[in-house]
Amino acid sequence: MSNPMCALGSEACGTVPARLMVTVAITPAGPLYACPRCVRMYELVPVEEQPPGMADLIRRETGGNG
Repeated sequence: MSNPMCALGSEACGTVPARLMVTVAITPAGPLYACPRCVRMYELVPVEEQPPGMADLIRRETGGNG
């Protein structure tokens, strides 16, 4: 089994050990992984923190201007 690669970043993100990769969505093709750097940078919600039954690629609400 190969190590998961960060789906959102550069090849440098792929050097992150598999144990640190975060599942950010589940697609018909399988899990979508992101490195911790991209999870922070894009403000993504890991699948384990999403409401039951959800496994979508979603961003954290960061407030807004209205």
